[in-house]
Parts: sequence; C-alpha cells; structure tokens
Amino acid sequence: MDGMDFNAAAQNAQATAQNKQEEEAKRESLMEARRMTLRTLLTVEAQERLNRIAIVKPDKALKIENYLLQTVFAAGRRNKMDDSELKHLIEVMSGGNTSTISNIKVCCIIR
Repeated sequence: MDGMDFNAAAQNAQATAQNKQEEEAKRESLMEARRMTLRTLLTVEAQERLNRIAIVKPDKALKIENYLLQTVFAAGRRNKMDDSELKHLIEVMSGGNTSTISNIKVCCIIR
C-alpha cells in the first residue's frame, strides 16, 4: 500500500468514526426528547412502573412507550396517566384484546 492509499484509508476511517459519533449523539438526543415527552404523559408512579418494566422486559416497555407516544400524546391528552391507568393498559396490551385497547384510547383521550 503506498502513501496515497494509506492517507485515503486513514481519512475514510476518520470520517466513519465521526459519522458514528454524530449518529450516537443524534440517537441520544432523540432518546432524551422521548424521555421528556413520557414525563409529561405519566405521573411519577407510572414512570417508575414503566422504568421497572424496562429493566426486566425492555421490548415490552418499548411497545408501551410507543403506544403512549402515538396515541395518547397525539390526541392531546391534558392529564397525566396515573399508575392504575398504566397498569390497566399493560394488562390489556398483554392480553392482546384489541377491542379493549380501542376503549382505552377513548378513555385516555376523554380524561
């Protein structure tokens, strides 16, 4: 490998490392915005419950968070979801009863 190839490879590696850093910073920024939004949607107790779920079952917590962000926040809910409402949502989502999930959407939006 001559000097030109080595310099090009070094520059390419440096650019790749910089892109990875930028992507990581962007991802962290988006995750922080997500956490802040969830704080506006949930009471402290509900946040704690969701955090405990995330420790044990990260995939399940992510599904719940996505549901909350897509439906409740998009509908312009004014009150925070409390722990009992979150528990009910989790039970319904675990059971997979779609008609009940539709009822939860209506319930959460109306409150």
